[in-house]
Amino acid sequence: MILILAYNLIYFFILKKRYYVYYLFYGTSILIYLNTQNGLGFQYLWTNLPFLNPLIDELSMSFSVIFFLLFCKNYLDLGKYQTLTIKIFHICISVKIVLLFSQFIYLHNYIYSLLNFVFFQICLFIGIFVNIDNLFKVKWLIISFALLNLAILIFIGEKIGWIPSSIVTVYILNIGVVLQFIFLSVAIAETIRNNDKVKNESLSKLLLLEEKNNALRISELKKQMNPHFIFNALNAIQSKILTSKQEEASRLLISFSKLIRKNLEISDMQFISLQDELDNVENYLKIENTRLGDSFSYEIKNISGLNLDELKIPTFIVQPLVENGIWHGFVDKERENKILIIVSLEDDFLLISIIDNGIGVDKSLRQKSNITKHKSVGLNMIKERLELLTNQVHKDHTIKIEDLNKENKSGTKVVIKIEL
Repeated sequence: MILILAYNLIYFFILKKRYYVYYLFYGTSILIYLNTQNGLGFQYLWTNLPFLNPLIDELSMSFSVIFFLLFCKNYLDLGKYQTLTIKIFHICISVKIVLLFSQFIYLHNYIYSLLNFVFFQICLFIGIFVNIDNLFKVKWLIISFALLNLAILIFIGEKIGWIPSSIVTVYILNIGVVLQFIFLSVAIAETIRNNDKVKNESLSKLLLLEEKNNALRISELKKQMNPHFIFNALNAIQSKILTSKQEEASRLLISFSKLIRKNLEISDMQFISLQDELDNVENYLKIENTRLGDSFSYEIKNISGLNLDELKIPTFIVQPLVENGIWHGFVDKERENKILIIVSLEDDFLLISIIDNGIGVDKSLRQKSNITKHKSVGLNMIKERLELLTNQVHKDHTIKIEDLNKENKSGTKVVIKIEL
């Protein structure tokens, strides 16, 4: 038993798990109790002090029950389950502490032994109850209790004369306790192994999510930095220069360089401040609007007065949706096209609404199959990234698309919802 306690003491220093402390105190109390039963304590530890033996007998068993209740409460991790199980353990511990003080006055009362047995069974039955769907998880705990209970029954049977006394019955309690110690140590070791396995699986899933998210982010970057867009933007700048509109060409070139530089800067970032993202979007809108001959107007509103520099959002989320609104919604170049970006707060969620007065989602999907494919791929990629981020950081990231034509209006409304 001393070797088993030493083994678990080493593991406590390695793992710093609280239930190891309770287990060590439980084991030490039981070890002292057994020394009162077999005479070793009186012979070697408290020699010539016979009055201590009955007192240590009772108190060591009571302390062992208290520490075992605390061990089971922490080992079974009852905080994850119903508050009723926690209350039962707290009541048992409180009752046992009260009984402990009464034992200083009334020693060797059989009611103490009976209650001690009951407390042990409560630990067993709650352990089974909270793991009823996965008893394999607590199989070693059940085996350790079964062996201890068998030893106790043989011990009681020998005491009351139902079982003849022998070398086995005399030391059966020692044997039962040692076997319980062995199997409880196995149970703890298996729990640690299973926890490590679950932790490694969770880490692997997290790494896969991050890898996939990075791949999608790079895809978004490529989509925004595609040669077609760059070629058209440079053509627009060249056209301004050739038509002697140097000032406009200069402004357009500055916006274009800012957009390119910012996209390259954030390519390795998973999150970006909302202010930086909106600045990036505004540069993109300036370029597109100039290139398309001022065929649309745009506005960015912060209606909740938020500090946009402090808010972090996933990179490459807003601009692709703005691009979709321009390319697939503004088909009629003669009408007064508008795009509105609204930042607001709703409870604990940041809302980024992108509203255009184009032809709407359904009509756009019906008109051009190639555009449909391009658009749906882009939107699905963003949806997938938001789902991955939700699983990765345990915060809700969702996107909702509404066709405003169904509300007797025209256009599309896309709402990005991010839990703060």
